[in-house]
Amino acid sequence: MAEGLLDGKGNMTTPDAGMLSDSQPFVRLFRGILLLALVAAPGCAPLTKYPPPPRVREGTLAQASTWAASARRNLDAKSISAKTLPALRVALKEDAPQAREIANVALGRFVETNFDGARLRETQITGADGVVYHVRVAAEPRDWPAAFLDRLTPLRPTQGRRQNPLRWQGWGVPVIGVSKLDRATQPFEPSQGYRLPVTVTADMQMRGGICETTLRFLNPKITKSVRIGGVMRPVSGNLQEPNRATFRRSARPLLVGVRWLLQVDRFAYPTRLIFMQPYDPKKIPVVLVHGLLSTPQMWGEVVNGLQADEVIRKNYQFWAFFYPTGQPIALSALQLRDSLREVEARYPLSRGMVLIGHSMGGILSRAQISDSGGRAIFDEVFGKDAPRVARRLPQAPLLRDSLIFERNKNIRRAIFICVPHRGSDMALAGPAGFFASLIRMPRNIVHTIAKVSDVVTTMDFRRPPTSISGLSPRSPFLRSLNKRPIGAPHHTILGDRGRGNSPKSSDGIVRYSSAHLATAESERIIPDGHGAFRHPQAIAEMQRILHEDLLKTGKTTTAKVPEKR
Repeated sequence: MAEGLLDGKGNMTTPDAGMLSDSQPFVRLFRGILLLALVAAPGCAPLTKYPPPPRVREGTLAQASTWAASARRNLDAKSISAKTLPALRVALKEDAPQAREIANVALGRFVETNFDGARLRETQITGADGVVYHVRVAAEPRDWPAAFLDRLTPLRPTQGRRQNPLRWQGWGVPVIGVSKLDRATQPFEPSQGYRLPVTVTADMQMRGGICETTLRFLNPKITKSVRIGGVMRPVSGNLQEPNRATFRRSARPLLVGVRWLLQVDRFAYPTRLIFMQPYDPKKIPVVLVHGLLSTPQMWGEVVNGLQADEVIRKNYQFWAFFYPTGQPIALSALQLRDSLREVEARYPLSRGMVLIGHSMGGILSRAQISDSGGRAIFDEVFGKDAPRVARRLPQAPLLRDSLIFERNKNIRRAIFICVPHRGSDMALAGPAGFFASLIRMPRNIVHTIAKVSDVVTTMDFRRPPTSISGLSPRSPFLRSLNKRPIGAPHHTILGDRGRGNSPKSSDGIVRYSSAHLATAESERIIPDGHGAFRHPQAIAEMQRILHEDLLKTGKTTTAKVPEKR
């Protein structure tokens, strides 16, 4: 295939055959010279994320430093292995900071070049020091099993960088472990696999002239120190980057949000409830529910902020609910209800769950901890048509289950962030109505409407019900749900755009009067707009509530309620 060229205006052009043929020898020569220059350039480290090791001119670490530095500049896998393993063996014999840095650079370079996915390419290697190294991956009960991982993604080391509660220095190489997709054993796994925090460590022992080298894939959330060379040493860790990779947003997040607003009929995801890490029976699930025009990626800063708290890391695990935001609110609430039931049937949720909902996601969350009052919501939605529609419910189970429901008693607490419990005037504005007219409903909703439309006189089904119309203060579903008691402890976080004028304030989308709940155990006003969920004060308030929840239920002795900020 002919390569495209850019003309002076930046447009793509295609050279003719003669021009390409004449230029090929020159292009090949130029590329060869460029590659040689890159490889030979002093200090150049192609294909590696690891910085130069400390320079050591004397003592036992001098040769180890030279080997590690040379392995950084080398492209040949065998040569890299022959230099990194001796460097690692020498460095592991000492417990000084310089030795640790050399060991980590050497081990990191070895991991970069010797793993095919998460499997070793070679198991026996002759080092530059003449020693034969037998390398294997072993696992103890709390390690990540190598068979669970599909590949390892190296990260830049933390040496010399500012530390934080999610990233710390020690022995070993932090990487992102990407899990293998296995719906049979991990049905709520993200579609691209889990992004797991992994620290690769090495231990070496000489036996019969062979250096037995044992690598381990540690979980740094659990393992803080490990025995290396007969000495317990602190393990490095990086929880921040796996979290970022899990919640990595697309280059155009608004377009993705618009897609799942308008193209409800094309939404397809293996499961709507997504676990951020494999299920842990000892931890309380925190279910994050996004709002209109959004996706679970919005929660990245929140999860990073909450997991920076060690007590929260030890006691909570994070799940996210993913749904197309254009469909009727009652249907999305049903899908969340069904997803929670599915996970409850599979896993023992002995410690219950916590829901955190933003904007429309808060309404979905409220519908989990309220009941419909039998047919109370149904009757208000259909008004005088309710008796006739009720006779059709056996043929319209989707309608029945969306409007007649019980509360989920497994939910122990809920946090509502910028939630329009009484609707938002924005749902009545011109642009919102225009977007609502563009939403394409899936076939099951269209069929359900068709089964009752001939007996309904109070609604115009020429336009199918959407989430946008459901957010109107006039929405019968919203009005009737707001009358139902909330059956679990709950808290309110809302924004006022920094104006400090509550109770007459608004976050720009939702008025204080709509977000306020007299029954809430606490209410916190954040000096920010509708995106207040990511504000540091909002994250601190969520942290405080989760600590308070642990103390009130007596499930832990390590929690304390942080002071309000």
